Amino acid sequence: MGRARKQCGVGGCTTLVTPPTRRCPEHSGWKTSPRTASAGRTGNRAWRDKRAATLLRDGARCQLHGPRCTVYATEVDHIVPVHLGGTDDDTNLTSACHNCHVDKTAREARTARGN
Repeated sequence: MGRARKQCGVGGCTTLVTPPTRRCPEHSGWKTSPRTASAGRTGNRAWRDKRAATLLRDGARCQLHGPRCTVYATEVDHIVPVHLGGTDDDTNLTSACHNCHVDKTAREARTARGN
């Protein structure tokens, strides 16, 4: 027996498809958008190399030192945010622990919204 049919994976479409197919013929050519605005820019080999080099340069130590800092850097942050004209240049990148990165990103988002 075959697998049970399911709805197309595109939200709102009720066309049934047979697994392992996930989308109906109408939506099969659709490109999915990245999770976040930066995912398209940072989800490639060049970014992974740049990230590794930045973490190595900073000794895998958080450079932001926020109140919830865990000291061990696992992420790379743009000093000047990209939406404000910052680039992916090495001089605009710094190592950050997850907590400091989340806090800084949230602060920047509040500022951008005018809160």
